[in-house]
Amino acid sequence: MPTVIDGGHFTFTGLEAGDHELLFLDCHRWMYAFSSYPDDEYGWDGRVHLDDGEAKTVDQTMILGGFLAGSFEDEAGNPISTDSPVAVVAEGAAGFLARTFHEGAQWRFGPLAPSQYRLLHPADEANEYGESWYGGADEAHATVLDVASEQTISGLTLVLPHLGRSTISGTITDRDTHEPIEGICVSAGDRDGVTDAEGRYEVR
Repeated sequence: MPTVIDGGHFTFTGLEAGDHELLFLDCHRWMYAFSSYPDDEYGWDGRVHLDDGEAKTVDQTMILGGFLAGSFEDEAGNPISTDSPVAVVAEGAAGFLARTFHEGAQWRFGPLAPSQYRLLHPADEANEYGESWYGGADEAHATVLDVASEQTISGLTLVLPHLGRSTISGTITDRDTHEPIEGICVSAGDRDGVTDAEGRYEVR
């Protein structure tokens, strides 16, 4: 655990010898993004190697980040409320950390280091929504968003396509009376369904 000292200083104690990855995240106000990892002996990926008993100093600069914000819609233009993640693909060289906030069909992503980004909703099997790039059919044709410090680009609508799925459906009846049976569970792989009052089921 780190010990935080006034003036922006921090120290970690009791670390074992070996490689340690440093991440810098504004987890209090969600305003600052790190501008880059130290591009020196520690490497771009933020890893620090410690020998037994060694102490190292790693300074970092941070910058007030920008944000992307918008909503989810289905292909018919209806708002979608989902806990699916939103991701960004960085066009620039600046490293970044970001967090997505959801409230109903709304999302907000940031803070992002000033750079150019493409916005992506990854395919989500659990919620049955496919991959969606903002402004284009794929990464190559997606809109490039130029995010500046302390800027929020809002009103970005991600249209989420439903994943195509095959369907098994049918009716369950009593062999002797031929009456429909309600409440029969039908499973196919990790999908399931339950028969209704008419004995009908559907598994997608």
